[in-house]
Amino acid sequence: MKTSSVPFSTAQKKLLCLCMIAYSCTYFMRVNLSVALPAIADELVLSSSELGGLSSAFFWTYAIGQLINGWLGDRLPTKFMVLFGLLISALTNVLLPFCSSAGPMIVLWAVNGLFQSMLWAPMMRTLSMHFSGEKLVFASFSMSVTLVIGYIGAWAGSTVLQNLFGWKMIFLAPALLALVFCIVWIFLFPLEKKSAVVSATSTSVLSGNSALFHNTRLLGFLILILGLAVSLGMVKESINVWLPSLITELDIFSAKSSVFIYICIPLINFLGILFSRAMIGRLQGNVYRTVHFVWFIGLCAVSLLMASFWINNILVLLFLVLVFSLMFALTPLFTSFIPLGFRKWDCVSTVTGLVDFAIYIGAALSSVLSGFILGDTKNWKALGGFWTVVLASGFVLNIVVCRIYRTILREELE
Repeated sequence: MKTSSVPFSTAQKKLLCLCMIAYSCTYFMRVNLSVALPAIADELVLSSSELGGLSSAFFWTYAIGQLINGWLGDRLPTKFMVLFGLLISALTNVLLPFCSSAGPMIVLWAVNGLFQSMLWAPMMRTLSMHFSGEKLVFASFSMSVTLVIGYIGAWAGSTVLQNLFGWKMIFLAPALLALVFCIVWIFLFPLEKKSAVVSATSTSVLSGNSALFHNTRLLGFLILILGLAVSLGMVKESINVWLPSLITELDIFSAKSSVFIYICIPLINFLGILFSRAMIGRLQGNVYRTVHFVWFIGLCAVSLLMASFWINNILVLLFLVLVFSLMFALTPLFTSFIPLGFRKWDCVSTVTGLVDFAIYIGAALSSVLSGFILGDTKNWKALGGFWTVVLASGFVLNIVVCRIYRTILREELE
């Protein structure tokens, strides 16, 4: 990956800023549910299964939507896809507080997931069109900052709104913010023309999005990557769902201290993202070696986590947060850098959609499997063993991926 010392142009700064704000808005309009769930359950007297259906509805439709909207993102203007996705997502957040039963809520949140899937893949394609070299690396990692902004803003902001105005405002306020931003987006985001990403020097490669899927070697390689993405989603989302419960079970902190921990965790996860950025530079832009290295550290960390169950609860929490941070370190490598390696086929959005689909399928599967593994007795050691097996299997698959890339496909993907 070549670097560039040329500073960002004003247009590039504006484009990146708009994309970051747009995706931060999506976090405000989906993470807010986790804060509101207890109040919703109390007011509407919902069962645990109904609450589970409400929270999981988003993941399934978001995953399926990635397949559809990833493909569409290489064919339709990013400006209109993002605008439409934000508008419908805001509408679902406006309507949800006025539902009086679980059924309509589940439908609305499923719609929210489907339309939020219209943003990420098209924006990755747009970044690949307007940035290159080191500037593309910076822009891609900058998009990962939205995760920190989104989680801290949603958790802290939703808590304040709920304390002041009640749980319904948790959904109405971010919806209003998104609707206002849509006006800004209409006037400031450029309407790009069809990408000319396919290099004129790439005469051996068919032009057009479908070329990738006529190359059996690349297609097989992509399937292996999707297998890794499923593994990543299974571990990352399983930790994301059960970490608050584990913190409560460990009984290390007071209620006030736990709130501080919940705010610190997204910041620690961001350190993981910075770590992966540093490593991709150290490894000369080789994304697959970087994934392999970070995955190996994650496997070591989860092994230490398993050992700490028999030693000390504080060590359990420390190693679990470390594993969680490393899963976030891997995320931008999968959702940004691996798809960008396919840009000569003008299918960045399609590949991004496929990878995101695989990650969220893993997330949806983990919600079922981890609950079954934990059981009523909350067997945390068994859940840790599940994470270890998944990461170990992924590590073996990583070896295969790195070998194929190094010996067969490196020239095609650079």
